[in-house]
Amino acid sequence: MPDEPMTTEEIAQVLGVSLPFAPKPTIWIVQGVHFHVPGSPLSAHATKENADEAAVQLVNDLFNWIALPEDAKPETWEADLQRARQARAGLMGCEVDELGEDDGDVWITELELKS
Repeated sequence: MPDEPMTTEEIAQVLGVSLPFAPKPTIWIVQGVHFHVPGSPLSAHATKENADEAAVQLVNDLFNWIALPEDAKPETWEADLQRARQARAGLMGCEVDELGEDDGDVWITELELKS
């Protein structure tokens, strides 16, 4: 991890995207790990609300994989994620704490940017 916070341009370069917003003091990074789909989605957002919406999409992808209604909401996505993980554990015949860290997870990291 660098000593100095990354600039917007540096983050865009790392992510390989162009950011459609003016530099803000904070961005939110959304990451996830699917039950079976390889890779780790990564997106940057100018607002917490947009980050929550992206998290909802990832949680609903997990619900879809285990054939549950895709009903996650921005206000409850973290609890919805736990519900998806519990359902996944039930399908696997194990407890939630026995699932690996790479077995269905979504998180948001708040990142302060250097102006």
